[in-house]
This record gives sequence, structure tokens and C-alpha cells, in this order.
Amino acid sequence: THVLDILDGNFSLYNTPDQVLFEERIINHNRFRYYSYKGIPDIRIMIFNKIPIMAMIRIPTKQSNGKANLAIGAIGAGIDIGNGITTNAIIGKSQIIEYIPHSKLKTKLAEVLKSEGYIRSYRVISDGRHRFIRIFLKYDEKGTPVIEGLKRVSKPSRRVYIGYDDIPKVLNGYGVNLISTSKGILTDREARKMRVGGEILCSVW
Repeated sequence: THVLDILDGNFSLYNTPDQVLFEERIINHNRFRYYSYKGIPDIRIMIFNKIPIMAMIRIPTKQSNGKANLAIGAIGAGIDIGNGITTNAIIGKSQIIEYIPHSKLKTKLAEVLKSEGYIRSYRVISDGRHRFIRIFLKYDEKGTPVIEGLKRVSKPSRRVYIGYDDIPKVLNGYGVNLISTSKGILTDREARKMRVGGEILCSVW
């Protein structure tokens, strides 16, 4: 009925016959399920002379009511074309995201990343009601981030547990797996040495 109304011109300015355009319905990919609120994020890639030069992702939030629209509170994050890692991010049109909500797990992960040389430092701060953690990334002399890649392994829908004998290496030991064990958050090397298994949280390289 709605389509017929459009064709009949019921929604046109001068009640003249109109056209209907059908588009494929896009389903949210499972990889975005834990980051996007209700709606579907979109990735934009800017191309110059047939070469991708810049990219960004817009992520729906509760504030934007599931819409990937920065004007109403969605998150926009720059993407490093070279490695796919998100860089600076804003929420809305101009509010820079400098902090993430604090948790004991995030603090322990930051401690390990710092000790392994992947980040420069981190800081836990409070606004009087909530605590946040700020991560200071580490760069080499050319300004390239030390972290080239980061992959979440264990997820709420699919926990990944492993014994110390079966802990895989990341890029032949070039990177590390971060593992939640009975002795705390350990790297894969530490877990093998201490002979403890656990839940593989993420891989970093």
C-alpha cells in the first residue's frame, strides 16, 4: 500500500506520479555486534588517484538511538589505512574521546601492555562519580604506532580457554597473547613458563 501511495504521487510536492527505489537490506556483521548499539556502523574510505588515502568508521550509540550520525551522538573514529587500527575518535561533532570507562581488567591489561613495550603509559582518573582509564600510545622515531595489530579472541558468546601446552604463538613470537589465568593477566611466554593455562583475551603485535 505504501509503495502504491508513492507511485500515485501522494508524497510528492505536486501530487504527480513518483518513483520507488528498492535497496538491499544490510545486516550487521557479527564483528560489530559488541561495538555498535542497535544500528549498523559504516566505514568510509577516501580515494585519491585510485589510491585509498584515508578512512573512518561511524558507530551508532545509545545517544544516537542506533543511527550512525555524528550530529546526534554517534562515534566517529579515524582508521589507519596501513594497519586498520582506529586512531583518534570523537563522539558527536566535536567531543574528543580521550578516556574509556575504568575496570580492574582494563588496568591489568594496560600494565602488561606497558611492561611489554606496546604503550607508553596509562593513567586512571576520576570525575568524582566515575573512574576512567587513559592510554598513551607509543610511537617509533618515524611516528608509526608500535602496536601494528590487535585482535580480540575470547568473547562473551565464545569463550576461548586453553592449556599452557597448547598456547599458540602470535606471528612466530613477534607478538603476544594476553591470557587471564589463576595467577593474573599473563603473556603467553609467562603462562608457558609458569605452566598455567587460562582464557585467551586478545592477541597483540
